[in-house]
Amino acid sequence: MTLIFAMALFVFTMSITPGPMNIVMLSNGVNYGFRRTVPFAIGVMAGTVSLVAAVGLGLSELSGNYDGFLKVLGYVGAGFIAYLGFKISMSTDEIKAVKDACCVPGPVMGYLLALANPKSWMAIIAGLSAFSLFGNYDELALFGVLYSTIGLGCILTWAYAGSKIARFLSKAIYLRAFNLTMGVMLIIIALYLLEI
Repeated sequence: MTLIFAMALFVFTMSITPGPMNIVMLSNGVNYGFRRTVPFAIGVMAGTVSLVAAVGLGLSELSGNYDGFLKVLGYVGAGFIAYLGFKISMSTDEIKAVKDACCVPGPVMGYLLALANPKSWMAIIAGLSAFSLFGNYDELALFGVLYSTIGLGCILTWAYAGSKIARFLSKAIYLRAFNLTMGVMLIIIALYLLEI
């Protein structure tokens, strides 16, 4: 039971703390509403669980130069996060909760963000290392279940918070300032990741 508690605490801490994923979730909650952000969040968790499985089952063994792989991934992830930051900062000045669903980021975009998010990779590698889960199928499965349930709850909390603060952003200038701030924060995170 102690292992489950330790894993759950680790997953909660990694999933609830601010980072690129949670900034996007907050922004999506503001701009599209909670309900329309759920498919994106499910995509994020599917991507995260895919990472847990791939890394835990030996992705590092398949890559001859794992450090080089992580460096390239960091560049790709930083580029994707900067792209999302740019898109968010250029968002329109109106809440889209009642607009056409074609513009709402869906599960595929969430999945891709999870795969490109360096924070997700680092958290998963740290967790798998800390709990000695590489190749340990039962405990790896437990870690994946905890990540999918607790992690989903955490990122949905950010989306819910965004949907609740949306009413304070009813004026176009406030929403524009919020989107610009969130987008610039993501771009700064991307630039920081390039420095690491």
